[in-house]
Amino acid sequence: MKKYQDFAVSLTGFVLYEIYRASIKVSGKITRKYLIESLDNKDFDITRNQISKTFYNLKKSKYIIEESDSVILTGRAKIKIASEISSGIEMSGKIHLISFDIPELMRQNRDNFRRTLKRIGFVQVQKSLWATNREVGELVEIAANEYKVDKYVAYFVADKTNIDAYLNKILERE
Repeated sequence: MKKYQDFAVSLTGFVLYEIYRASIKVSGKITRKYLIESLDNKDFDITRNQISKTFYNLKKSKYIIEESDSVILTGRAKIKIASEISSGIEMSGKIHLISFDIPELMRQNRDNFRRTLKRIGFVQVQKSLWATNREVGELVEIAANEYKVDKYVAYFVADKTNIDAYLNKILERE
Protein backbone atom coordinates (compact mmCIF):
# COMPACT_ATOMS: atom_id res chain seq x y z
CA MET A 1 0.00 0.00 0.00
CA LYS A 2 2.86 2.41 0.88
CA LYS A 3 4.45 1.88 -2.54
CA TYR A 4 1.14 2.76 -4.23
CA GLN A 5 0.76 5.90 -2.06
CA ASP A 6 4.31 7.00 -2.94
CA PHE A 7 3.55 6.42 -6.63
CA ALA A 8 0.29 8.38 -6.38
CA VAL A 9 2.04 11.30 -4.66
CA SER A 10 4.87 11.37 -7.20
CA LEU A 11 2.37 11.04 -10.07
CA THR A 12 0.34 13.94 -8.67
CA GLY A 13 3.41 16.18 -8.42
CA PHE A 14 4.58 15.09 -11.86
CA VAL A 15 1.20 15.82 -13.49
CA LEU A 16 0.88 19.18 -11.71
CA TYR A 17 4.35 20.21 -12.88
CA GLU A 18 3.60 19.06 -16.43
CA ILE A 19 0.41 21.15 -16.40
CA TYR A 20 2.46 24.12 -15.18
CA ARG A 21 5.13 23.65 -17.87
CA ALA A 22 2.55 23.17 -20.61
CA SER A 23 0.64 26.29 -19.54
CA ILE A 24 3.83 28.34 -19.87
CA LYS A 25 4.40 27.00 -23.40
CA VAL A 26 0.94 27.99 -24.57
CA SER A 27 0.63 31.15 -22.45
CA GLY A 28 -2.09 30.13 -20.04
CA LYS A 29 -4.94 27.76 -20.67
CA ILE A 30 -4.35 24.28 -22.02
CA THR A 31 -6.75 21.56 -23.04
CA ARG A 32 -7.19 18.27 -21.23
CA LYS A 33 -6.64 16.43 -24.54
CA TYR A 34 -3.30 18.21 -25.07
CA LEU A 35 -2.22 17.28 -21.55
CA ILE A 36 -3.19 13.63 -21.87
CA GLU A 37 -1.29 13.34 -25.16
CA SER A 38 1.66 15.17 -23.65
CA LEU A 39 1.71 12.91 -20.57
CA ASP A 40 1.24 9.84 -22.75
CA ASN A 41 4.48 10.69 -24.56
CA LYS A 42 6.55 11.05 -21.36
CA ASP A 43 8.89 8.38 -20.02
CA PHE A 44 6.73 8.07 -16.89
CA ASP A 45 5.18 4.61 -17.19
CA ILE A 46 1.49 5.45 -16.72
CA THR A 47 -1.64 4.38 -18.51
CA ARG A 48 -4.37 6.66 -19.84
CA ASN A 49 -6.64 5.23 -17.13
CA GLN A 50 -4.15 6.35 -14.44
CA ILE A 51 -3.97 9.78 -16.06
CA SER A 52 -7.77 10.06 -16.01
CA LYS A 53 -7.92 8.98 -12.35
CA THR A 54 -5.20 11.48 -11.50
CA PHE A 55 -7.15 14.29 -13.22
CA TYR A 56 -10.25 13.29 -11.27
CA ASN A 57 -8.31 13.35 -7.98
CA LEU A 58 -6.63 16.66 -8.82
CA LYS A 59 -10.01 18.22 -9.53
CA LYS A 60 -11.51 16.72 -6.35
CA SER A 61 -8.55 18.02 -4.30
CA LYS A 62 -9.00 21.47 -5.85
CA TYR A 63 -5.59 21.48 -7.54
CA ILE A 64 -7.08 22.08 -10.98
CA ILE A 65 -10.16 23.72 -12.40
CA GLU A 66 -11.65 22.70 -15.72
CA GLU A 67 -13.35 25.50 -17.64
CA SER A 68 -14.88 24.49 -20.96
CA ASP A 69 -12.08 22.44 -22.46
CA SER A 70 -9.25 24.08 -20.51
CA VAL A 71 -7.32 22.94 -17.44
CA ILE A 72 -6.12 25.63 -15.03
CA LEU A 73 -3.86 25.22 -12.01
CA THR A 74 -5.18 26.68 -8.76
CA GLY A 75 -3.07 28.57 -6.24
CA ARG A 76 -3.14 25.46 -4.08
CA ALA A 77 -1.51 23.46 -6.89
CA LYS A 78 1.19 26.06 -7.41
CA ILE A 79 2.00 25.92 -3.70
CA LYS A 80 2.29 22.13 -3.90
CA ILE A 81 4.92 22.42 -6.64
CA ALA A 82 6.43 25.70 -5.37
CA SER A 83 9.96 24.33 -5.04
CA GLU A 84 9.92 23.04 -8.62
CA ILE A 85 8.58 26.35 -9.93
CA SER A 86 11.04 28.50 -7.97
CA SER A 87 14.06 26.40 -8.93
CA GLY A 88 13.35 27.31 -12.56
CA ILE A 89 13.38 31.04 -11.80
CA GLU A 90 16.68 32.81 -12.48
CA MET A 91 18.44 34.88 -9.85
CA SER A 92 17.41 38.50 -10.27
CA GLY A 93 20.47 40.35 -8.96
CA LYS A 94 18.26 41.93 -6.31
CA ILE A 95 17.34 40.90 -2.80
CA HIS A 96 13.70 39.92 -2.26
CA LEU A 97 12.64 40.26 1.36
CA ILE A 98 9.54 39.20 3.24
CA SER A 99 8.52 40.36 6.65
CA PHE A 100 5.42 39.15 8.42
CA ASP A 101 3.69 39.39 11.77
CA ILE A 102 0.91 36.82 11.73
CA PRO A 103 -1.20 36.58 14.91
CA GLU A 104 -0.92 33.53 17.17
CA LEU A 105 -4.60 32.75 16.50
CA MET A 106 -3.52 31.95 12.93
CA ARG A 107 -0.63 29.70 13.97
CA GLN A 108 -1.40 26.88 11.53
CA ASN A 109 -1.67 29.30 8.60
CA ARG A 110 1.57 30.99 9.70
CA ASP A 111 3.38 27.64 9.92
CA ASN A 112 2.11 26.60 6.48
CA PHE A 113 3.13 29.96 5.02
CA ARG A 114 6.60 29.67 6.58
CA ARG A 115 7.05 26.13 5.20
CA THR A 116 6.05 27.40 1.75
CA LEU A 117 8.59 30.23 1.99
CA LYS A 118 11.31 27.66 2.68
CA ARG A 119 10.20 25.56 -0.31
CA ILE A 120 10.24 28.66 -2.53
CA GLY A 121 13.86 29.26 -1.51
CA PHE A 122 13.66 31.93 1.18
CA VAL A 123 16.23 31.87 3.98
CA GLN A 124 15.46 33.21 7.43
CA VAL A 125 17.45 36.35 8.23
CA GLN A 126 15.74 37.27 11.51
CA LYS A 127 12.68 35.97 13.38
CA SER A 128 10.15 37.15 10.77
CA LEU A 129 12.45 38.42 8.02
CA TRP A 130 13.22 36.16 5.10
CA ALA A 131 15.31 36.71 1.96
CA THR A 132 15.94 35.20 -1.46
CA ASN A 133 17.64 36.33 -4.65
CA ARG A 134 14.96 34.99 -7.02
CA GLU A 135 11.96 36.85 -8.46
CA VAL A 136 9.28 34.86 -6.63
CA GLY A 137 6.77 37.59 -5.81
CA GLU A 138 3.94 35.82 -7.63
CA LEU A 139 4.45 32.64 -5.58
CA VAL A 140 4.58 34.67 -2.36
CA GLU A 141 1.33 36.40 -3.27
CA ILE A 142 -0.34 33.07 -4.08
CA ALA A 143 0.83 31.53 -0.78
CA ALA A 144 -0.22 34.56 1.28
CA ASN A 145 -3.67 34.54 -0.31
CA GLU A 146 -4.06 30.77 -0.04
CA TYR A 147 -3.24 30.79 3.69
CA LYS A 148 -5.25 34.00 4.25
CA VAL A 149 -2.30 35.89 5.75
CA ASP A 150 -1.85 38.48 2.98
CA LYS A 151 -2.71 41.45 5.20
CA TYR A 152 0.11 40.47 7.61
CA VAL A 153 2.84 40.09 4.96
CA ALA A 154 5.14 42.74 3.46
CA TYR A 155 7.21 41.89 0.35
CA PHE A 156 10.15 44.11 -0.64
CA VAL A 157 12.61 44.11 -3.52
CA ALA A 158 15.90 45.90 -2.81
CA ASP A 159 18.82 46.81 -5.01
CA LYS A 160 20.98 47.43 -1.97
CA THR A 161 20.73 46.98 1.79
CA ASN A 162 23.02 47.70 4.72
CA ILE A 163 23.40 43.93 5.25
CA ASP A 164 24.26 42.90 1.67
CA ALA A 165 27.42 41.02 2.68
CA TYR A 166 25.51 38.95 5.22
CA LEU A 167 22.60 38.30 2.84
CA ASN A 168 24.91 37.25 0.01
CA LYS A 169 26.73 34.90 2.39
CA ILE A 170 23.57 33.12 3.59
CA LEU A 171 21.99 33.04 0.11
CA GLU A 172 25.14 31.47 -1.43
CA ARG A 173 24.68 28.44 0.84
CA GLU A 174 21.30 27.69 -0.70
